[in-house]
Amino acid sequence: QAFRAQFADAGDPVGRYCYEVTHKSDSPCPPQHCAVLKAAESGRQERAEHFHTGPDGGEQIIEAVARPVGPGPAILYCLRDVTECHQSREQIRNLANYDPLTGLPNRVLFMQQLEAAIEKAGAGHGRVAVMFFDLDRFKGINDTLGHAVGDRLLLGISQRLAECLRRIDVIARVGGDEFVVILPELKDDEEAEAVAARCLKRLSEAFDIEGQEVFSTVSIGMACFPDDGQEAEALLKNAEFAMYQAKEGGRNTWRRFCLEHNAGAVERLVLETGLRHALENGELFLQYQPQVLAEDGRWGGMEALCRWQHPYLGLVPPVKFIPIAEQSGLIGE
Repeated sequence: QAFRAQFADAGDPVGRYCYEVTHKSDSPCPPQHCAVLKAAESGRQERAEHFHTGPDGGEQIIEAVARPVGPGPAILYCLRDVTECHQSREQIRNLANYDPLTGLPNRVLFMQQLEAAIEKAGAGHGRVAVMFFDLDRFKGINDTLGHAVGDRLLLGISQRLAECLRRIDVIARVGGDEFVVILPELKDDEEAEAVAARCLKRLSEAFDIEGQEVFSTVSIGMACFPDDGQEAEALLKNAEFAMYQAKEGGRNTWRRFCLEHNAGAVERLVLETGLRHALENGELFLQYQPQVLAEDGRWGGMEALCRWQHPYLGLVPPVKFIPIAEQSGLIGE
């Protein structure tokens, strides 16, 4: 009954070949795609999948299982609609490899593609550039205009990045407001530098979000294979360090990875990471400094000063962590 219902428009299946009913064809399937022929030849259960157009016009996937039965040349042929199973597997694959907001590859898929690009470049003595993008003051946009506007801005950023790149380039979203790009098959570093300049110009233009103009800029770090790293993790890390250098250089600019600047970038990364946990771990405390009247030496008040006792670095001077708190948006917390 299920078989008749599934292929009702094909007529009565009794006495007809399976391909006449399931494929509406006058010729058999290729042997490698026909479960019945494979089962008759091997003498064991065989499986195949057939793709059809469903009643709603969408793709329908039918699983065919054929198994020899009885002493004679008889085949038990079973069909099952597995369209939803395929769709579920595809959804799981997408969740594992793609960012749900932008549809771009996530970090997992990006690293696979970067490793492939490096392997290809290494075999052919080519060059690959990795660009690390971080939106400037994105937290302020989220806090003042709301997360819905922030999400629309991230979508706009991803679309504009695509406009600035070649078809062979790869864009991925690897963090809340962080994007990375692979530029493979480069002739020289000047090509990558031209892309960075083009991206900066395009992304600095106003975004129209729900009738409101929103301005956002980015800081870009760049690292190139083979000069700035031989492996995917090293290239990505060095591009991120270069991005911090771009932020320290005033934002809305790009920087190429420089080994001499690496130490400073590492220190800043360690401090910013530690600062994000300092409040919840009780590492921040106040010290009070008296304010003395010059004319008679009497106390006129107290000044409260924030101090940070890092568990490994000891007492961190305010001149080091206050600018990082301001630049990262943590100062409001």
